[in-house]
Amino acid sequence: MRHKNLYEEAVSFYGVELQETLWHEEVGELMQALSKHKRNPSTKTKINVIEEIADVILMTEQLASIYGTDLVETFIKVKSDRLRKRIDKAREIIIDNHRKDDSEYVKSEEAQSPNSSPASTSCLFE
Repeated sequence: MRHKNLYEEAVSFYGVELQETLWHEEVGELMQALSKHKRNPSTKTKINVIEEIADVILMTEQLASIYGTDLVETFIKVKSDRLRKRIDKAREIIIDNHRKDDSEYVKSEEAQSPNSSPASTSCLFE
């Protein structure tokens, strides 16, 4: 966590309940900013999304300090590893599907033109 002492100080000063409520508000603002950017992409709306992401990260890290930074970091590691495995598996499936599609395309091309075998092609040029 980047600013652990600052987050703990904010929670201590403002209180857990208020910081949890503010987290909800910041997530709502990020959702709204993303929606506006999707409808009307511009530099201004993109900057607003970035600003709201920063606010959500700040508030989320404050929540982590409330509920246990070490546990949150452990879950981040576990979930990141899971995400890596899912991406790798999906990539393998996509590659395998492309190989199957290519193989089926070659087979269908061969079936459609029986005169395209190397032996019959060489006869054309003799």
